[in-house]
This record gives sequence, structure tokens and C-alpha cells, in this order.
Amino acid sequence: MGTIHYMSPEQAEGKKVDARSDIFSFGSVMYEMVTGERAFRADSKLSTLSAILKDEPRPMSSLMSDVPRDLEKVILRCLRKDPARRFQHMDDLKVALLDLKDESESGKLSGVAEAGGRARSKSLLVWAAGLTVLVLIAAGGLWLRFFHRAANSGTPPRIVPLTSHAGFECCPSFSADGNQVAFVWNGPKQDNYDIYITLIGTENAVRLTTDPAADGSPAWSPDGRYIAFLREVSESKLGVFLISAIGGPERKLMEINSDWFSSGLAWHPDGKWLAIPDQGSIWLVSIDNAEKRKLTLPPAGSIDNAPAISPDGEHLAFSRNFGVSLSEIYLLELSHDLTPKAEPKQLTFIRRWSRRPAWTADGREMIVGSGAGGDTTFGNELWRIRVAGGEPPQPLFGTSVAGWNPAISHRGDRLAYTHPFSDTNIWRLELPGPNGKTGEPVSLISSTYPDEAAQYSPDGKKIVFASGRSGHTEVWVCASDGSNALQLTSLQGFVGSPRWSPDGQRIVFDSNVEGQFQLYVIDVGGGSPRRMTHGSADDAVASWSRDGRWIYFVSNRTKKWQVWKMPAEGGEPVQVTKHGGYVAFESLDGRFLYFAKDLYQTSLWRVPVDGGEETRILESVMGSAFHLDRKGVYFVAPRTAGTSAVQFLSFATGKVTTIAVIHRPVSFGLSVSPDERFILYTQFDQVGGNLMLVENFR
Repeated sequence: MGTIHYMSPEQAEGKKVDARSDIFSFGSVMYEMVTGERAFRADSKLSTLSAILKDEPRPMSSLMSDVPRDLEKVILRCLRKDPARRFQHMDDLKVALLDLKDESESGKLSGVAEAGGRARSKSLLVWAAGLTVLVLIAAGGLWLRFFHRAANSGTPPRIVPLTSHAGFECCPSFSADGNQVAFVWNGPKQDNYDIYITLIGTENAVRLTTDPAADGSPAWSPDGRYIAFLREVSESKLGVFLISAIGGPERKLMEINSDWFSSGLAWHPDGKWLAIPDQGSIWLVSIDNAEKRKLTLPPAGSIDNAPAISPDGEHLAFSRNFGVSLSEIYLLELSHDLTPKAEPKQLTFIRRWSRRPAWTADGREMIVGSGAGGDTTFGNELWRIRVAGGEPPQPLFGTSVAGWNPAISHRGDRLAYTHPFSDTNIWRLELPGPNGKTGEPVSLISSTYPDEAAQYSPDGKKIVFASGRSGHTEVWVCASDGSNALQLTSLQGFVGSPRWSPDGQRIVFDSNVEGQFQLYVIDVGGGSPRRMTHGSADDAVASWSRDGRWIYFVSNRTKKWQVWKMPAEGGEPVQVTKHGGYVAFESLDGRFLYFAKDLYQTSLWRVPVDGGEETRILESVMGSAFHLDRKGVYFVAPRTAGTSAVQFLSFATGKVTTIAVIHRPVSFGLSVSPDERFILYTQFDQVGGNLMLVENFR
């Protein structure tokens, strides 16, 4: 808000402000420098605000007898109540002060009290020095506001919001002069992702693309003329497009076999080539004729994406993904003909999810977003990496800064990044009773940190869930009414998908506390968790067989996500699905395994427990939110505009009925109480993302 004594009237009233508000505040500072008194002074904050709105400052000549009249006129013009009557631009104020300085030095400055020649000369020298200081302040203000603040190496970095629109904004890219930013936003109605442009220092965002398909990954060309971006053209393909930075027709360059999870674009400094991810590798594509050159060849089971080319064009940095929870930054040296000189070398060994490197202007460092897993809404921080190697990555500014998708201006003095925020809580819905009516949803388990993946105990008396309320995501247990929450694990890593054993004595969950996601089992009474799986693959999202003898889970140990099972007491895993699978639950009669193909919008399938043909049951479900009942399947069906429907598939009739419509996005977990009275689900009560700007970045 600012300091009350120096607020402009429009700011004090909460009205829209512009640069003229700063001119008023600058006038207040000049008034106090000259007179030693504040322009608007009162006994309380409220009285001060009232004085700013209604009163005129005391004549400066009544406080200082030798104040030049012309200087007083300049300062009082800055302090006009009506912004239209002030100086309209800091340039005009600077010129006025320079004129006063020249008149003072030449002895022509009017209004200084007549005195002896020596005294008058001394007074003029004092005012000339003072005006020089004011001119330097005004000029410095111009430099800081309209040029780049990094010129003053002693000025500390300052983090300010770049955007604050409702919805989700992400993926910034600076214009060539560093004064504009292209970014992705799902719009005022949060109904479609498009490319927007904003001028730094303003709130307005200009929409650049209008296609109903989702757009993302904007990358501003080095000459500032074009913006390259990606557009979803099918379930497994993205289109690479070019558009003028001032709008107009789009040009489709090519299609790539990639998804948003594995995307990213980067320009070569010569503006003739784009680095893109395609078929798991990084390629260079000519802007003129779409010629392709393959740069990386990842080992089996890994994917290269998120390219970033160094300012001198001699190195390519990229992210190499090894699974759902692990990716590292690699560096590839390029020849003058833009071919690899040697195999890429691994630059980071963080053993976390590290993506989207951004080069500093001198090419000596990179800023990288790194977190506990692929979830970009929780646990991601910005890290600083020395390209020369030999030093471990350090948190940005030496302390934790939450964010991802960093971008650095060409001059290197501005950093922008995505600051995502979300708060998931566990809600309870009363299922239809004899009257056929569904009860109103109520918030059952909530905090200011993520709470999700709730599951009733077999006797219905307790609930297990994952929560970040301790600072790390851990396993918690509470009573069925949400009371008496007790933290069960203290692994200080990322923990997810806790599930009760059929006898209610143990809980299986996954965690990446030791690097890859692995399965753990802990007794309900507490103690040390027992690690169940080992190896270099990710093993996660577990559930129990109905007899408690097996644990089902998803693994990428065959380089593709499949459902596996292992003995509940430990032993070698056995692959269950053959054509892909993720979240899985065994039917109550133990005959079938029901599984989703993915965590998000996907299809639901089943396969006999003893093996056999895989059959599709439902076309569209949230793969992370379904529950098997003896009568059928409760599931969440995605709908438009962030709403979801809780539905039920009856085994007896094969019909699907809608139980309730949830007018918020739904996240991981769905559980029905054993008496079939209530259903638990995870709801995003707050979700979005804003862009943050670091001024004076170094």
C-alpha cells in the first residue's frame, strides 16, 4: 500500500492509480527535504488520510524563508489533488528541476531572500546542490522504473506480482527488450488456455490466441517479432505454431508426438531454429522450412524435454525424466553447425523433479524449478545451478522460493516464474437415503495445506489421509467425523495414497523420501515404516487384495505404466496388466481387478484376477477417484468448467446414475463408508497460479 504520509489522494481513496500517483508521492518527499516538515501531518493515520484528501500543505515559505518561489511552484504542482493538474510524466518533472538547477547556478533563481552578497551566494550554492540531488533522484527514478534496475549492483532483488488474474497463469517468456511477458492463462472465465501478453507494470493482459484448443509453452523470438507456442491437436500430439507478437494469422510449423507433461520450446539466439521435444528426444527445427535435426538420444525408459539454449548458442540444457518422480538437468555442447559435440553430461544430482532450466544472461548459471514430484502445484522451489559444475545446486537467493517455469530477460536483470497455489480439502457427501435425496456436501477434514486421498477404515470408525499440514506430506489418521487427527509418519518427504489393509491393522502408502517412489507399510499403532519395493523404477499408488495376501501397485519397471502385484509380506512382484494401467482395486468378491489407465481423465477397465482378457467398463472417469462397492462402482466423471459429477455404475443394470454435481475440481481419492451412508472425496477449494517478477535479479 505504501506509507500513509506519502500516499496520493487517489491511492488513499482506493481508486485506480498510475504513474502520476508516484509523482504526488515524490512531491511529498521533496516538500519534506526542503522544509523539514511533512506536507500532510496529523495526529492519527485517519486524520492524515483526511488531510491528504482535503487539505493543502502549508506554504513552504512560511516554514523556510529562503525557499525559491519557482521551486515551491514545482513541488506544489506535484501535490495537486487532481492527477490531471500534476506533472503528467516524470520526464517533465526532471526537465523542470534541471531548469531550476541551471537558474540557481547562474544566479537567476527567483524568490531567494535578499541578503549580503556572500550570504546570497552561499544560499544559491546550497539550493544548487539540493536541486542537483533532486534531479539525480528524479533521473534515478526514471532509470529504475523505465529501464533496468540491475544496473545498480547494490540494490537487492525485489519480488513483486507480475499478474494477479483469477484462474491459472503460467509459463512466462520475456520480449527482447524485457518489458513485456508472454504467458499462458485460462482466461477470465477459466474456460480455455490461450497465450496472452502483458506490459510489465500494468494489469492489462492482451489475448493473442483465440483457438478453442489449449495453447501453451510460449517462447518469444530473440528479435521480438514472433512468439512460438504449442497447441493441443489430439490426445498424443501437439502442434508447433508461430504468431506475430502483435497478433495476426498463425503459422503451423509442424506436429510433434508429445504432451504437455513433456513439452517446452526454446529459440536459438540466431532466431532461425527452435529446440523442441518430439518422440522423447530434443530436436532442432528450422523456422524457414521445418528441417529437423535430432540432438539427444535418451536411454530406454527416459524422456528428454524442456530445452533451453545458452545465450551464446553453444550449449543445450534440458530435463531428462526417469519416471514420475525423478528428472535431472543435462547439458549438451553444440558445434558451430549445431550438431552435438559429445554425449550430454548430467549437471544435477538432486534426485528430485527438476525441469525448465533458464539461462542467466552471462551463461554461467541456470535457474531450475525442482520439487518432490511431477505435481507442479506443491513442493516446487527455484534452485540456482552453476553450469561449470562442481558445486551443488543452491536455493534461489539462499532461501526457499516456491515456484517453477522460470524465465530470465535477455539483459539478465529480471526473472519471472510461475507461483502456483492450491488448497485441497476432504469433503463428505451423504448418499441418497430412502427419500432418494443426496445430502449437502460438508468440509470434513481441512487445513491451509493439502489434505487428500481419504479412505474409511474397514470398520468405518477411522479415516486415513495424506496431509501437508506438518510441512511435509505425511500419513494421518482421524476419527470418522474428522476429529482427533494424528500424524502417523514423519518421513519428511512426499507421501501419498494411503490404504487400509482388510483387517484394519496396517496401512500401505508410497513415498519418494529415498529417491524413486517406493511402497511402504506401517502399523496403525505407529512405528517405523517397512519398505516393500526396491529398485530403480517408480512403484506407487497401492491397494490391498480383499484377502490381504497381495498388494497391487503401479510401476514403470517395464518402461510403461502397468499394474503389478506383490505378496503382502514381501517378495517378487508380478505384472498384472499388459496394455497399460494405473490406479487399481480388487472387487469385493476377489474375482476381478478394476483399474484406470491414468490418474486423470481416462477410461476404467477390469481384468480377471487370475489373468485373462482386459475389458473396458467406463469411457470417462477421473482415474484417481473411483471406489468399488458390492453393488457397483462409484466414480467421478469430469465435466466442463472445473465441475465434476459423482456417479454410480450399477452392476445389476449396467446403468449410470448421477449422485451429485461438484462445482469445484476434484483431486485424488474417493471412499464410501462401509454402511454406504457417506462418500469422501478430495476437492480443490483454492487453485490457481500467478506470475511473479524478480526485479534487480543477479
